[in-house]
This record gives sequence, C-alpha cells and structure tokens, in this order.
Amino acid sequence: MSSIVKNITGRLLVTVFGALLLLSVYFIVSSYFSFLRNSEADLLARLHSISSTLSMQIDGDQLMGLLTRYPEKDAIKKNSDDPDYQAIHDILLEAYTLNGLKSPIYTLTWQADRQNYCFGVTSAENPYYRHEYSTFPKELPGIYQSGGVLPAFEDEHGSWLSAVAPVKDRHGNVTAVIEVDEPFDEFIQRARQELWRNIGITLAIFLVVGFFLFRLIKSLLAQEEASKLALEESNRIIEAKNKHITDSINYASRIQQALVPEHDEIYQFLPDAFILYKPKDVVSGDFYWFNSLTYSSLDKNKHQLLLATVDCTGHGVPGAMMSVIGNSLLNEIVKEKKITQPAEILNQLNASVIKTLKQDEKSAQSKDGMDVALCHINLDNLEIQVAAAYRPIYYVKDGELLEIKGNKFPIGGSQFDFNRKFTNHTLQLSNGDAVYLFTDGYVDQFGGPNNKKFMSKRLKQLIAENKDRSMEEQCRIINRSFEEWKGEYNQIDDVAFIGIKF
Repeated sequence: MSSIVKNITGRLLVTVFGALLLLSVYFIVSSYFSFLRNSEADLLARLHSISSTLSMQIDGDQLMGLLTRYPEKDAIKKNSDDPDYQAIHDILLEAYTLNGLKSPIYTLTWQADRQNYCFGVTSAENPYYRHEYSTFPKELPGIYQSGGVLPAFEDEHGSWLSAVAPVKDRHGNVTAVIEVDEPFDEFIQRARQELWRNIGITLAIFLVVGFFLFRLIKSLLAQEEASKLALEESNRIIEAKNKHITDSINYASRIQQALVPEHDEIYQFLPDAFILYKPKDVVSGDFYWFNSLTYSSLDKNKHQLLLATVDCTGHGVPGAMMSVIGNSLLNEIVKEKKITQPAEILNQLNASVIKTLKQDEKSAQSKDGMDVALCHINLDNLEIQVAAAYRPIYYVKDGELLEIKGNKFPIGGSQFDFNRKFTNHTLQLSNGDAVYLFTDGYVDQFGGPNNKKFMSKRLKQLIAENKDRSMEEQCRIINRSFEEWKGEYNQIDDVAFIGIKF
C-alpha cells in the first residue's frame, strides 16, 4: 500500500477515488435535503389549497353563532349534539376523507382574554370543543387574518406542516381559521431511509471499484518504474533540443536586430519622430526599413529619405525569415536599381517576392506575402510621396488628421500578379505636420473590458487627441494605451509603429 501511495500514478488515482467518494456522499446528502425541501414545498401547497377551499365553504356567521351558544369547554361531546356543528363537521370530514389526510382538520378561534387559541369544529370522530391550542407555532398569529402556510414545526406529537385560511362572517370579520395539518415525520423517516440506503449502495460500489483499482495501480507500478529511465532520457534529449532551438532563435533575433536600423540613425534626420517596435515573439515578422538618399554628405539638410513599416505573413520564425527576404529586396531595389518612387518600389518588390518564392509556378507551395506602408520624404521642401499595400497611412496637415488608403492587395501572396500596380500619392506638408506608418498588430490587438480589437477608429481618436504633443510624448501615450488595452491578454501579433513630425 505504501509503495502505491508513493507512486505518482497511485497518488493520482487514490486522490481521484477519494474525491469521487466524497463527491458521491455530498450529492447523496444534498439529495436528502433536497427531498425534504421539495416534499415540504409540495405538501404545504397542497394543504394551503385544501384550507383555502374549506374557508370558502364554511359559513362564518354559522360558526360564530355556534361558538357563542356554547362558550364552555366540552360543551359539545358528540358531533350530533348541534346541527350547526354537525354541518361544519361533515364539510371538514369530507375534505379529510377525499384528500387522504392523516390528521384531523379543525377550526381555531383566537381568545383575546386568554391570549390563546381554542379548537372549534373538527373532522375527528369525537369533538375536543373549546380545548386550548397550547403549543401553537409562533408564526400562526402573523397569518391569522390573511392565511398562509406554516413551515415545519415541532410539538409534543411530532413534526408538522400546516396551512391556515380565515373564515369570515358577512361583515368580513375573521371568525376563525381552518387549519389543515399533516405529519412531516414520515417524510423525514423515508428520506433518512433513502439516504442510508444510497450511502450503503455507494460504499459497496466503491469498495468493489477500489479493490480492482488498487490491483490496477499495483500492476502499473512495474510499468512505470520500467519506463522511468526511458522517460528521463527522453526529457534530457528534449531539453537539449529545446536549448538548441532557443539558442538558434536568439541568434536569429540578433541577426534580425542587426538588419533593422538603429533609432539614432533615423533620429539624426528626423529629430521629432518615434519608433515603437514590439515583436510578439523573440523574432518578428514585422520590421521597419530606412534608407537615406544623401546628395551631399557635408550638408545634412540636403536629403531625401525612404521609410517603411512592413508586415510579413506570420510571426515568429516564419515571419522573421520573410522579413529578412523583404529587407534584402528593398535594399536591392533602392541601392542597386536606384528606384526611389514609393509606388515603383512596391511594384518591383511585388515582382521580386513572387519570383524569389516561385509563386508564379503551378507547383508553388508558398503563399507568403507582405503588407507595406512606404514613405519618401524630401527634407528640402517637405514633399512627401507615399504608397501602400494593404495598409493605411495617417497624416496630420494643418491640424487635421487625414488618411491615405493603400491599395487593397499585398506584396506577393497566394494570388501572384506581376502586373499589379501600386498607386503613388504626393503630399505637400508644412512644419508641424506629421505622418504615421504602422502595421496591423496595433489595431488588431484584443483587450479592453469586452476583449475586442483596438480598431482603427480608436487609434485615430488617440492620435487626434495628442497630435500637438511631441513625438516622444505621443510614443509613450500610444505604447501605454496599447498595454492598458491588452491588459492580461496575450499580444496576438507583432507591432511596428513610426511617427514623424516635421
């Protein structure tokens, strides 16, 4: 037994077995109390129906006349001593018989001088006229005028459930109440018998199950011990592979970081700008790209700049591989082919991705692509050219937040198209205006009070409310809003976000 308990499988099965046993006992006990509650509710409803019906059948003036004529205890010794008594008795007896009650029905009248109740007419074989009701339940005075039910109460004769209904005279005054009782003891006794029977059956079943269960555990001990060394060896191999994979991913991250331009490289040309870069995993499928088209290395004011945010298919390692391809192709298009117009750069990038991934072949397996927001900035005159694949570009001009909707097709992807042409847009900005490029990871993030996406509308409002702040302040606000929206939820995608104020 001790070896079974020490064994992990044994401990688990013993715990489950014990939990099921306790749970079964709990449900059995719960069913016991549920039976009592349901029985009580059903019986009270039945008694209330009987008492209410009788209260409408009995003449309150007739009953009051009877009580007035015979004010003394035991003044009526037989049901036939008075015709009024006999008439009311017959009504009560009929109800008693038809409903199969086990306790007589009777009327009760309040005696103010004695502060007690006395019995009037009953359905019993012999009257107990004007006897005092010495152990009446404490709830009875509260429902004497209106009627109602009395939950289970105890007296010297046992446990009872009762219902009362007022009998009124022609003036609407309460002459007495009809009380209908039923012993509750037999329900309690029956429920207890059922309880102990169920407990006995349950214990018997669990003893049989437990016997076979512990035999099963014992047979499993040998198997578990035999597989322990093999499992430890497998764990060692898995840990070694995990370490190798983790080291490889971390190394890939360093390579990717080396390809992404340093922030200061951009800030030296665009001092009032921000870069918010939040990979979902160690490596990212999103990246930002920068190229400075220098006309004179001695005059830093004579520059044209290319800046882009790129969202590659997927994230993690697959996305990172696509980001390396995208970064390399952009550098080739601009630095070697000397193409600087944003739309033409995207046209060339689209053709290069399709060709590199062989998406133009019938047997092509790759459906990967990129969403890009690309911006050409002339620092001499603040003429801005933009083009985008499946991404919007926001900009602030003269204090108003505006949007350029990119072309609704990506770079590469499942439906390759060499003839796909991107649209070039030209903006003339002024000092104080701003441009925002971003991937979809920010607006697609789930969170908030109802775990919904952040959405473009909320981002536009955030930018509009803070457009007059410096880009450094805007970056802090945009990042804080993202983290607060995300809250305890996981980040679902990579985020690359660039803002520039001129």
